[in-house]
Amino acid sequence: MKLIHKEVLKILATHCAALVLAGIVFVGFFHVGVFDGVSVLFYKGIVIIVVTSALLATGMFLLVKKKILKLLSVRDVILSVVLFSSIAMVGFTHLPVTADRSISVFILGYMNSRQNQPITADEMEQVFIERYVKKYKAMQRRFDEQIVSGNISPVPGGFVLTSQGRNVVGLYDVLCDLFVVDPKFVRPGE
Repeated sequence: MKLIHKEVLKILATHCAALVLAGIVFVGFFHVGVFDGVSVLFYKGIVIIVVTSALLATGMFLLVKKKILKLLSVRDVILSVVLFSSIAMVGFTHLPVTADRSISVFILGYMNSRQNQPITADEMEQVFIERYVKKYKAMQRRFDEQIVSGNISPVPGGFVLTSQGRNVVGLYDVLCDLFVVDPKFVRPGE
């Protein structure tokens, strides 16, 4: 029984070490600029998750092939890659992507910079419009993202929704109904 317990701990420790190492590589890729050609943060993160997962799989396959850790099998490689990519995707989309896009994070950050000075909702709205929308060019950033995503297309006089964009709106429309989400951001024209 003790031998099985010890082996399970070794496998668990190996998976934890693989996740930590992959996490360090994942974060490191954002700092070295290798993927700076991907302009949309969300897409850059997905590319980095895929590349890091491939590196993780390669490293672990080598461990299995060389029998460095005799307890590891191909199942462990698959498990570590699935765990890393799942945790990285959820963590990345909920933290850095939210920080990059969130109105709520902007509000909290602005309030933090004011060192406990009160601000009204009307004052915050003005700051939001002047800084987030105008100074930081929020609309142009979103248009650029949607062009890259293939959801809108530039035409003389502005932009139009593509068929893919209509499909995306349709998907969000269904999701609003399915999860009882207020659809005002999906159907703002109604």
